[in-house]
Amino acid sequence: MEEFKTEIEINAKPERVWEILIDFERYPIWNPFIRQIRGRAETGSQLEIFLESPEGKIIKFMPRVTISNPNNELRWFWKFFVPRLFEGEHIFTIRTLDKENVLFIQKELLNGILVPLFGKMFFAKTKSGFEEMNIALKERAETS
Repeated sequence: MEEFKTEIEINAKPERVWEILIDFERYPIWNPFIRQIRGRAETGSQLEIFLESPEGKIIKFMPRVTISNPNNELRWFWKFFVPRLFEGEHIFTIRTLDKENVLFIQKELLNGILVPLFGKMFFAKTKSGFEEMNIALKERAETS
């Protein structure tokens, strides 16, 4: 298993960050990485997600929400074709630092036989997207 993560401090309450995170309809307005999500942020829900790569290519995948813990954590699980080949769990964590500040953590856990070959390359291509989304989330939470 490989784990990759990015994080950013946000000057906002966890409720505000959560509200933005699960408002999928507004992703096209502010999110430079996850351009669109169709579905609900509820445990067991199927999502349809459209990412934009650094090269401008749109990538579609259909994960299932594994955890939706309001104001704390949202997770979804995806797989590439067949189980245990190349699969991952994407995790958003909102950790309260004090009354007005949180640490937002975006993490990807990769698993499967192809991970040793492609895991680092996968993260190299998506890391800037994670970081851009983190910055955009911070700006939206701190100014709205």
